[in-house]
Amino acid sequence: MFTRRAWLPSEIVLRERGTEAIASRIPMSHKIPVSTLVLVHTPELLVLLLERADFPDFWQSVTGSQEEGESLAQTATRELKEETGIDAGSHGGVLDWNLSNVYEIFPRWRDRYPKGTTHNTEHVFALEVP
Repeated sequence: MFTRRAWLPSEIVLRERGTEAIASRIPMSHKIPVSTLVLVHTPELLVLLLERADFPDFWQSVTGSQEEGESLAQTATRELKEETGIDAGSHGGVLDWNLSNVYEIFPRWRDRYPKGTTHNTEHVFALEVP
């Protein structure tokens, strides 16, 4: 969940994720240790960053975990819509950069994943917006 968004500058009005949207999602027993990061940018390379509500002053791109049965592009598109309200299809769709990063999952969040999972693989996508 995010509190503030920064767009330098922006013609896109972003909406916050409401509690209804979060509550309406069916929880999985464990997260899949695969995620996407979507770099949203303009042709001038201005980048959208979101401030995390649970870590004030921590800004990041759109990210989120893959759900069972989704392709990576579907995950990126869904997370972008959920976190910002931006419809990737309206801008030509997300672009797979064919780049991934493996990182260690913070110990305090490991209980969200299958037992013994310590690392997540994050796949990078981009979306150009006006």
